[in-house]
Amino acid sequence: MRLTIVTVVFNELEKLKKTIASLESYLDQEVELWIIDGSDNRIINDYLLTLSHRKINWITEPDKGIYDAMNKGRERANGDYLIYMNAGDAFHSEHGLETILEDSRLNDLVVLGYSIEVYGSDKYLRPGLCKEASVFESPSHQATLYPKSFYKNNIYRLDIHIGADAEYTARAITSCGAVFVPIIFCEFELGGLSSNYGLKSMSLRIRQIYSLGCALKLIVKFIMWNSMPKSLYYRVLASLKYTKVKSELPPILAKEEIYFSA
Repeated sequence: MRLTIVTVVFNELEKLKKTIASLESYLDQEVELWIIDGSDNRIINDYLLTLSHRKINWITEPDKGIYDAMNKGRERANGDYLIYMNAGDAFHSEHGLETILEDSRLNDLVVLGYSIEVYGSDKYLRPGLCKEASVFESPSHQATLYPKSFYKNNIYRLDIHIGADAEYTARAITSCGAVFVPIIFCEFELGGLSSNYGLKSMSLRIRQIYSLGCALKLIVKFIMWNSMPKSLYYRVLASLKYTKVKSELPPILAKEEIYFSA
């Protein structure tokens, strides 16, 4: 199996359907899908029972949160690479991952690409054009392929309530090295817990402060989050790091790959 896709879902049937629809063209290839359902009702399970594709697998059981669920998917994965596409995330319409997975030069490196982040009618390309080198500092897990040599031996830390995905990816890059490929992997909506700076998320983030600089950034984001419209908040942050998508972008955006070595 060349690629395992892990999708975590909790009571979000329509978002799950969106994710599955975006990867249907993949399932006839060397790809498997694991759906990890931690819902507290039967709606998702009843839907999963209607799926008959042999490449779609699932479990329905309680979990200790999103990172515990992602660990459950990791345990069951068989692919040479693994990607996490949670319910509501979608592969880009012209993703081009097939050509990446056939590239023998990757050889157990972490593979990073572009993502498109959406808030309302605004779309942002991450990393921004001409800012591709920054992807190694904060890639999105929806645009990250983890090699089996890493994911089979490393779990998400459950003691990190927000940002365990970023910590996991940083650990993977340090351990394996990484390559950036100029292809748009995915598209997903902003607004989840990891991009939220309300009181609930702040109470969790405060426990993870490890420097004065981190504390100052957190305070600034908290003030911005609570004093301006969310669309403006995301526009301000995106203007510093990302490129606003004003029209459809081609799936391959740059001429050369950017490499990083551990």
